[in-house]
Amino acid sequence: MTVIKVLYVDDEENNLSSFKANFRRLYEIYTANSGAGALISCRRRKFTL
Repeated sequence: MTVIKVLYVDDEENNLSSFKANFRRLYEIYTANSGAGALISCRRRKFTL
């Protein structure tokens, strides 16, 4: 079974927390609070864009 990974980027911490709480059972959720943080997260996890 393939695990779907989602990277959610938002500058509001409350939105990041809510999104992760709502979807963590269905998907592998990663969050970042900036574009730069998202790119770093992608590189660390070797995501393809």
